[in-house]
Amino acid sequence: FLYNDRNLEKLIEYATEALSKSHGKELISFSEWLLGKGVTHYRNSYVMTNRYTFEDRNGAYELNDYLQLMFYLFNDDYIQKNNMFYHAANSKDYADTWLYLALHFICALRTTDLERIGHPKLSREPNEILKAVKNGTWTTGEARRTLLSITTRLTYLNITPNKTKRASNVSQLKFHVPESCQVLIGTLLAICEAHYQIANKEASESPLIRKISDYERINRYMGEEIGSLFLERNFSSRSANKSY
Repeated sequence: FLYNDRNLEKLIEYATEALSKSHGKELISFSEWLLGKGVTHYRNSYVMTNRYTFEDRNGAYELNDYLQLMFYLFNDDYIQKNNMFYHAANSKDYADTWLYLALHFICALRTTDLERIGHPKLSREPNEILKAVKNGTWTTGEARRTLLSITTRLTYLNITPNKTKRASNVSQLKFHVPESCQVLIGTLLAICEAHYQIANKEASESPLIRKISDYERINRYMGEEIGSLFLERNFSSRSANKSY
């Protein structure tokens, strides 16, 4: 069936409307390969169209897209292969982008609430932390203590969601980091706080978490492989929360 030109053309037209994004791209690549190998009845080239409309732009991400971003942000092998911690220690923008995106995989907080989680306590001077991350002497114990300073603060202050700040009997912000992610998140918090303190030598009350959601900045700060995920649509906190 697949090697019959006429059947394949009908299948491709169906694929661009019905298949998932990743499967549709694979089928389109296959058709282009056939087209380049010899004479075919069809001469058309196909692309996956943008399925988002104004009404569903805040819908949940497709599972494959959500998991692909999760792989880039959390997979140990990918992180090590691409020297991501080294880049984060070198660049405040890189670190802030990574932390902002990663937090959407451990909680479903709005950006306004992410900005209220506060600043962690550092175990070393800011420059020493960045140096330790670069040379590999930063420890998992320090990462966990950095994260604990945040979770303890949230527990004792009993901070409630910004949307319901005027209501009573509202539960506090839910910020529970899975065991498998604690070292990563703790390290990112430490790196971002170190950059923050270096950039803000005078007292400042601005939040640690920066909203970085547009394609242009994500692509510029973290590279094309991650940035290309948002070429057609900027990162949506609401969509990520629904996927979570």
